[in-house]
Amino acid sequence: MLAELLEMAVERREDLINKIRSLRVREDTVKRLWIPYTPKPLEGTVVCGVDGSVNFKEFKGFSIFALSAEAVMLDGETVEKVKLCDLDILYPYFRTRERVRVYMLIAETLVALRACEKADMILLDGSIISNIARHATRSLSLIREVFNDSMLVRLLEDEEFNVRDLTDYLSSKGEFSENYILCIELLKYIMLFKKLIRKGKGKLISIAKTSQSTLHFKGPKPDIAVFERLTRATGFSKPVVRRLSDILTAMRSKLPNFLENFFKDVEMTTFYFRIAEGGPVLKAEVPTRLSLRDIERLLDIISAYSVMGYPYPLKKAHADSDIRDQDMECILRVLSLYGERTGREQHEVAIRRWY
Repeated sequence: MLAELLEMAVERREDLINKIRSLRVREDTVKRLWIPYTPKPLEGTVVCGVDGSVNFKEFKGFSIFALSAEAVMLDGETVEKVKLCDLDILYPYFRTRERVRVYMLIAETLVALRACEKADMILLDGSIISNIARHATRSLSLIREVFNDSMLVRLLEDEEFNVRDLTDYLSSKGEFSENYILCIELLKYIMLFKKLIRKGKGKLISIAKTSQSTLHFKGPKPDIAVFERLTRATGFSKPVVRRLSDILTAMRSKLPNFLENFFKDVEMTTFYFRIAEGGPVLKAEVPTRLSLRDIERLLDIISAYSVMGYPYPLKKAHADSDIRDQDMECILRVLSLYGERTGREQHEVAIRRWY
């Protein structure tokens, strides 16, 4: 099969490269949206970077996951960290990838909440909008009676990583529905994040290295790729301010009423920026309304803590929290689980025989 694919690559090389390079956007259109600005590094601010990681292994009868999250706070040359990690069996056993992703978001939100007291700016890795929208198709109408259950509300509001307590409590009530448990776990993240927005008002900014948004140019290529290709100077794009609930509704036509009402008072400022000449263009989302001067000040602060155009606190938080496949293998060996059946043994044997 590889030989056939290589032959096809040779035949279609020019066509594929043209598709990759094609932007279909005029350079003057991009320049109208790009505001040149040279950041003036502003020190004396405590900047925090937050990132997390999760890894898991599925076996025939269970799934085990490991997660970590870290907030790295920099104040000049002083470094302070807030860490959270967990290792557990997923219970009940279903939808592993989807659920552990939500667990990681919960952990990241918790360390960010802990850092709020000391940090003047909190940089979140990724996209706030994508994190919520990715799971927003879950029918939160299933949780109409949640707020009548005081014990469940306490578990949801508790600023602790207590997802096992949540599933144990639901199981004790005979609630084993996949969608119900998924909704409750998502609600835990949503409620904690809303609390983070309130507690960290004026401090939060999510930064993404990639984005699929085409809001500005409505073309086949993401806006971030267009800005990166057709601009070289430092600066930022004209910000777009929208209500978070409106953004989610546009992305998910059947947005649950609960989610729409929960975020209707949150305004989201979105813009792209570059803080190093010729460096990467990054996407920023800030859960408040910002003026152009506000954005300039944000870039001044971020530039003081950046290396090669990317915030060092985020880079450090990612490196510290990353759980690699080899790390997961070590955990499985310590737990004597390396010999457990995954259900893929026959496939793996066949591969070894042929190759």
